[in-house]
Amino acid sequence: AEINYNLINLKVNENLNSGNHIKTNYDFLKNKIVVGCVGYARSGKDSIGSVMVKEYGFKRISYGDALKQDLDDYMKEQVFEDLKKHGIELPMEDIQFLNPKTIEIKEILRPYMVWYGEFMKKNNGIQYWVNRTHSQIGEAKKIIITDVRRVNELEPFFIETANKYNFESMLLHISQYGLTDRDTMTHDCIRVALENWLFEDTILIDSRIPDEGDNRQKHLQEHVDNLSERFPYFFGRETKTN
Repeated sequence: AEINYNLINLKVNENLNSGNHIKTNYDFLKNKIVVGCVGYARSGKDSIGSVMVKEYGFKRISYGDALKQDLDDYMKEQVFEDLKKHGIELPMEDIQFLNPKTIEIKEILRPYMVWYGEFMKKNNGIQYWVNRTHSQIGEAKKIIITDVRRVNELEPFFIETANKYNFESMLLHISQYGLTDRDTMTHDCIRVALENWLFEDTILIDSRIPDEGDNRQKHLQEHVDNLSERFPYFFGRETKTN
């Protein structure tokens, strides 16, 4: 049985509420280079991010990691009981939001991630996850955000926003051959980004390339290397000229 995230109603630890996140705190992004990845679930956003971290010195952050950590730390027993109510027998040890054992388990748990993400934004302000995640940037100069999947998360990628708050941003559309996604909020995010011409480039991941050896990794590396040639400033290859 598939669970409708709109019908989930679990108890949230009050200590996690901090309120007052109606606006984005751009202090965390000042003088930074910020690259964001938009795309369907499992499109290759994290894989592209991993190459950028390893080869070009970016720091990876994810709007979903804090959310998943909260669910692992505080909500697993409630999720276990709620799944049983829906006739889904999933062992407690398999309820892992940050590191699910299989794609099938991840899909079972996904409605709880969507519910919790939206619940916390409703109760603490729409930029709750954005501010909480940006606060982890620290001293890093180049940031890759691997899961821009909500319309409110597009805000830093408007040129006027980056100029106003003194940082550089670039948005990438990660699209994989043959992939679909039923998350309507992700579809909305992609649509708004397209309507506002926010994408600097679209990276087409070909899922037909065999995963044997390093074929898939070479495919990803080629994409990122091409990006570094096209946008050298973002990859630390040259200084910016006006």
